[in-house]
Amino acid sequence: MGQRVRAFTVEALIDNEWKQLAKETTIGYKRILRFPTVTATQLRFTVTDSKACPLISTVGVFLATQVLTQPAIFRNKTGEINIIPTDNDSEIYDTLDGSQPTSQSSKYTVLAQPKEKCKYGLLLMIQYQRRVVL
Repeated sequence: MGQRVRAFTVEALIDNEWKQLAKETTIGYKRILRFPTVTATQLRFTVTDSKACPLISTVGVFLATQVLTQPAIFRNKTGEINIIPTDNDSEIYDTLDGSQPTSQSSKYTVLAQPKEKCKYGLLLMIQYQRRVVL
């Protein structure tokens, strides 16, 4: 009969409130979805439209290691640098004194006039993933 599910949602119970993580179409062999980082106590899978009676054999949830992507780096005409994570689950930390940044360093926002702010003319940054807890 082929694919039976036309549409479905996945929700998470976060702080006693159901929040939608995904609203998708079709389920094929080994369908994999990636969700934003959340802390949840329950998950809910709902088939919202189907061609026939859905037959779902297995639903699994896994804590997968995030693949960090290179952040986007922009410099405007005045020399200000803006560095933005290209995913929603990363945070960037920086140091301006030449020391190695860690997750305890200051969280990066926007660096204006880097030569004036960096004591050693060097900006060091590190990117971390946020933890997922279900």
